[in-house]
Amino acid sequence: MRDLLNFLIRHSHWFLLIFLEAVCFVLLIVFSSQQKSVVLSTANVVVGSLYNLRTGVVDYFSLKSENYKLAFENAKLQAELFDFRLEAEQNSLPKTEHNIYVAKVINNSIRKDDNFITIDKGELDGIREDMGVYDSYGVVGVVYKTSNHYAVVMPLLNRKSRISCKIKGLDSFGYLEWKGGDTRFSDLLDLPYHPNVVVGDTIVTSGFSSIFPKDVSVGVVSEIKQSSDLLSYILKVRLLSDISSLRYVYVNGNIASMELIELEQIVNR
Repeated sequence: MRDLLNFLIRHSHWFLLIFLEAVCFVLLIVFSSQQKSVVLSTANVVVGSLYNLRTGVVDYFSLKSENYKLAFENAKLQAELFDFRLEAEQNSLPKTEHNIYVAKVINNSIRKDDNFITIDKGELDGIREDMGVYDSYGVVGVVYKTSNHYAVVMPLLNRKSRISCKIKGLDSFGYLEWKGGDTRFSDLLDLPYHPNVVVGDTIVTSGFSSIFPKDVSVGVVSEIKQSSDLLSYILKVRLLSDISSLRYVYVNGNIASMELIELEQIVNR
């Protein structure tokens, strides 16, 4: 306590100076409208900057929840879109039930020949093997293996992946396969020759697979080649989904498709 008093006494002139400066500052503001306006304007700028900083910090830490909300809203729209397509194509058939699950990507590889993606949803969440996986832009891959709480997805960037695709507006279909290398492109093989195929055509799912419904976007034709026998095309396809930067994906739990897959697996045993 004595040391504190000695400190205050030793530096009392500085405290007196600060006190007098504060009094002068207050008097200057009170009795000078011009100075008062300047001080208030400066204070507003400072306070506004602090509010902006606080808002920016709050917004940053709320991005995770906002992204989840947007992902769930997008999932609802995806389900409605699938149901609308099926209803338009199959008016005489019972309506197919689509459950679109939102999952977060927790691990992703793109530099291997056989890449895989891990998501944070599994069997207890309704995820099953052979379900189709998408993002907001198009097809990502197929659920490969599942556990109770996680699932591994085989993406388009896997040499074992074969997705039935076609050119939008045409009936001929082929198989999308990735040969390795550039993660932006894949190849559409065994597509029968058609004179109307041009660079820039949109590649979509054919609908012949029980995993993916018809006309889900996959990519855009960037190069056209003919096979060695001149009977089919080899199309270089620029993928719409940027698999290297995935954060959230949508898993299509088409109940009718899952029943068909199980039936086909029994027949093929």
